[in-house]
Amino acid sequence: MANIEVALITNSVFLPSDDDIASLQKEFPTFTFTVVHAKNATVDNLIHSSIIIGMIDPQLLSYLPHLKWLHSPTSGINQYIDRSLYASPDVILTNSSGVYGKKIGEYVMASILGIHHNLFAYIHHMREKNWLAATTKKELSESTVVIVGFGDIAQHVAKQAHKNGMNIIVIRKDVTKEVPSYIDTVYPFEKLKEAFQKADYLVLATSATQETHHLIHTKTLGYLKQSAYIINVGRGSLIDESALIDALHHKNIGGAILDVTEEEPLPPTSELWNFDNVVITPHVSGLSHENFNTLFMLIKKNLQAYRDHKPMTNVIDFNRGY
Repeated sequence: MANIEVALITNSVFLPSDDDIASLQKEFPTFTFTVVHAKNATVDNLIHSSIIIGMIDPQLLSYLPHLKWLHSPTSGINQYIDRSLYASPDVILTNSSGVYGKKIGEYVMASILGIHHNLFAYIHHMREKNWLAATTKKELSESTVVIVGFGDIAQHVAKQAHKNGMNIIVIRKDVTKEVPSYIDTVYPFEKLKEAFQKADYLVLATSATQETHHLIHTKTLGYLKQSAYIINVGRGSLIDESALIDALHHKNIGGAILDVTEEEPLPPTSELWNFDNVVITPHVSGLSHENFNTLFMLIKKNLQAYRDHKPMTNVIDFNRGY
């Protein structure tokens, strides 16, 4: 195999050390690895790359005629899913699904436990110097979590919820696929209303596609109990934020935990910052040192498969969008 140029585009999510890069070069001597920080990624320093690993500005893709494979260090690839973005129609696109699920599952369960034990109310009381008790209206084992999607992240959320004795409902496209025995009910998207009405906690863990864009809007928000919390660890585009803000103003839902937003960073002008029953985190629910090691092993596995002309892991279907 002729020498292949690989560009590693680094940022806070993907930041390999010098030792990591040296190990890649040693294991793949026919590849030349070049490190480019995301802020410095231009057509000039990517023009000869056959492989790009990292988050690249989609507007650059049409100027890269040699690109054969793009790997996203995150699970989300909606910004790369349009084939017309690429100079070549035969580009392979892969993502990092399977890397972040465990950590995000813990984040979701921590959020649910925090809500259940009124920790967010107590933080507000503390700021007001109020020694005020907030009662818990039902046991966690009496509560229902509705999970939209059942990929890697959603499966880890379900495992955590099961450990805590919760009732678990899953909404997914294909209800014929087998699920673990502790999943109480599986609904198709066509029965979303029926599922939403049962939710004490609604967890969004599905992909961003045309079908799921603004899945949460004025009408679907109306299906929820006034006490229900929305936890979004999927994509910001799943929620129509203007509709969510309106629902929060009118106290139509209990609140929201948002690790992703439509625009990131969330602008300081967004009203979402102003609610005591909303927690915003800067897209960090899946970050950990352990996850980087898992990501690096996935990258190595796919580099080997690419070199050996074997099937790769996490290849995205451009038609389905995931």
